[in-house]
Amino acid sequence: DDYSLPINNTPVMLEIDYKSDNKFEAGMIANISINQQYKESLVTILPSGEWNKIYINITSFVNAHNALNYKVFFYSHSSSAKYLYIDNIKLVSF
Repeated sequence: DDYSLPINNTPVMLEIDYKSDNKFEAGMIANISINQQYKESLVTILPSGEWNKIYINITSFVNAHNALNYKVFFYSHSSSAKYLYIDNIKLVSF
């Protein structure tokens, strides 16, 4: 999904619940124009066999790119990972 986010230094957080047997990355894509995107991995998340909640501050990314809209992405480098569960993804602004 595409999200419109405030760019006036309003704090914006990405909130997720996760459980994984391998590390993975969370990042953002800024759709600058119809033909131009900027993609950046923001954090590497370490494995956890139990459900964890994490908050990722994306305020500086959003303010650095005056984009039409934004997307969230997740990426695992490991082909040997047995599971990666992501739940309750929320973009929260204050």
